[in-house]
Amino acid sequence: SYADLRRVPYTDSGDLRVAQQAHPPDEFACSDQPPRLWVSTSGSTGVPKWIPIGGQDLELSRTIGFRTAYFGEKPAEPDDVAFSVTAPAPFISDTAIWPALVNELRGDGPQDIQQIENIGFSFDDAVDAMGMALKRRATVVLAFPSLVMRIAEGLSEAVPQIAARQLKEKFSLFNLLAVLISRARKIRPRDLLKVHTGIFGGEPLAPYRQALYESWGLKLSYNGYTFSEYQIPMIECSAQDGMHVWLDVSLPEIILQADLDRERNEEGYVPPAHPLWEASAGDEGELVLTHFGDAFPLVRWRTSDLIRVIDMQRCPCGRSLPRVDVLQRSDD
Repeated sequence: SYADLRRVPYTDSGDLRVAQQAHPPDEFACSDQPPRLWVSTSGSTGVPKWIPIGGQDLELSRTIGFRTAYFGEKPAEPDDVAFSVTAPAPFISDTAIWPALVNELRGDGPQDIQQIENIGFSFDDAVDAMGMALKRRATVVLAFPSLVMRIAEGLSEAVPQIAARQLKEKFSLFNLLAVLISRARKIRPRDLLKVHTGIFGGEPLAPYRQALYESWGLKLSYNGYTFSEYQIPMIECSAQDGMHVWLDVSLPEIILQADLDRERNEEGYVPPAHPLWEASAGDEGELVLTHFGDAFPLVRWRTSDLIRVIDMQRCPCGRSLPRVDVLQRSDD
């Protein structure tokens, strides 16, 4: 019962790091079958964590991925091209993209969900990769919102220099016009690409949303959330009023902010967690997740992420799942 579960101590990434230092990998991969993938992330600490992903985990993340495709106004079109920007190490490992890639290679799924072209790169490779995105006429972006804004700033800074260099190398009316235009007004990504949809995660979207619309010309933007230990994406729906929490694949709890404050100030105090489905709109605190995964189940896992409860009532999109926003890391 849930009452029994509440007597189980919390776990967190610190416990995982201790276990990985003290035991061989096959002792903390819980599936009866060998893991299908290992992915790593070091977060902001710079100390690596390796996460096993089993076959059932891949299947579940794929299923949830198909669900989220219906959260927007429409599934992707066949001619859409996405570019995915990951943060460089140590914030996230490039291996985070592999579970999605393995699922893509299978190629099956609902017939009205298109498998679209994707250009994936780290922010370290942004100059070269954005050149490829321009050539392939990318229409969708998946990234940290701050990284995409920095790319927008970089493009605005670089275009006048590129135009001047091209004019110097080869004088033509077209190159001359490019120089004059770049001097007359600020060139933004929306002038170079027709990106209509953005899917963002890794940090709160709220402070960047309007700037992203203005610089990239987005028509739609969706806030998403996941992490290496929990490869189940939460994402906004078309109502764009909070991310839906999957109650059929996880048991979410919240440690309220007042108890987090007491924990910080009172040595030895263990704050209680409350079931998210009994929370009230406006409640803030740390997200705790239980997820009985295949290779790496989370049992009362303290995420260190602060959330705000948006609503427990039925969403305007028709779904009855709780909705939350992720505010920041609780230790940030």
